Amino acid sequence: MRFDVQIDPSALTARTLREAKNLAYSTSQALNAVAKDVQTAERVHLDQTYHLRKAGFMYRLIKIFQFSSARQGIPFVEIGIDSKTRVLLGIFEKGGAREPFKGKNVAVPITGSEARPSEMSTIPGEFTFQKMKFKKHVTATGKEQWKGENGTFLIPNIGVFQRIAQLSKTSRRGNRTKTVGTGRRQRSRMVKLLYKLMAPSQIKRLPANLDFVSIASQNLQQKFTLYFTKFYSRFR
Repeated sequence: MRFDVQIDPSALTARTLREAKNLAYSTSQALNAVAKDVQTAERVHLDQTYHLRKAGFMYRLIKIFQFSSARQGIPFVEIGIDSKTRVLLGIFEKGGAREPFKGKNVAVPITGSEARPSEMSTIPGEFTFQKMKFKKHVTATGKEQWKGENGTFLIPNIGVFQRIAQLSKTSRRGNRTKTVGTGRRQRSRMVKLLYKLMAPSQIKRLPANLDFVSIASQNLQQKFTLYFTKFYSRFR
């Protein structure tokens, strides 16, 4: 006895395609949700670990460069630190030396000076190297200096200084105030250190305390399944 059986796989095929789309969509949405959590967690970690002079700027350095998209066939997310010029944040992941951006020395601003009024202060615009506009100058004794704006000057391998004019002391007798000294002696010039020029070997190495990779890994392990289940359950 022979039986002829015909099977219509169209329903199964349609369901398989539908489930495949749902799987891809849920995976992408879960990855994107985890990436946003990683971004938030890393920003919180910055606040807890570092003194941020420009918090908004530092937050924006932690970027999601690529979101996952099932429609566009992108099964991954990419999150990292924006590698802007002269930004050291990324080095704190593995630790390392602070290298000079130009030349062989690093300019370290002196806290309490006009270049860094307080620990939490940013460098005023007029005391950035770009605005000081140093030009080479040779002194009467043959020493090389670089003169800049606002009474600043740079001595190679030593530092950046500023000359500040001050009035000489005065003496008070009765109701009269007398200036000590006459002519040029009424003014003196104080030299103040703004930046110390240091070789990388002289500067304390940047610590490996960013923990960006571990934060991303922990969030992925703890939250991906929860997010995936949440998104996939919408299709059940």
